[in-house]
Amino acid sequence: MDPNQATEAKMIRCVVPGCLWTYECIFGPQESIEILKMHMEHAHKRPEVRAAAGRTVKFVPPSIDVGVDQEAWMTFTLRWEQYCKGSGISRELQPLQLLQCASDSLGTLLLQANPQITSCPPEVVLEELRKLAVIPTAKSVARADLMRMN
Repeated sequence: MDPNQATEAKMIRCVVPGCLWTYECIFGPQESIEILKMHMEHAHKRPEVRAAAGRTVKFVPPSIDVGVDQEAWMTFTLRWEQYCKGSGISRELQPLQLLQCASDSLGTLLLQANPQITSCPPEVVLEELRKLAVIPTAKSVARADLMRMN
């Protein structure tokens, strides 16, 4: 091979949309794959969020029980959204994690109502949890509460 002739280097690029990471392959294919795996693990895996001081922040999943009012349910759903975002929990694991957020009695009711609930989309699991957890309030009671606020 002529030393003056430039050789074209093989480049590996990250497959995550928006990531500009590239690697010039100077090792064999197996080593290059391992380097790509290391990049994916360190740059794109978010099981925890690092605090400014370098400490690890663990997100505690919210909990819900049977017999809550609508306000407690809304608080649970807000905390659930924050937990999902902060912990980086995947959509596929959300149904399983939602079941873990339920108290033992609520979780048992949910599984009795639908033994395949963890195979459902998270929106379905949330709706089924809401039906079992929230005590329905008559519209007239809600209106009376609003009138008392004035």
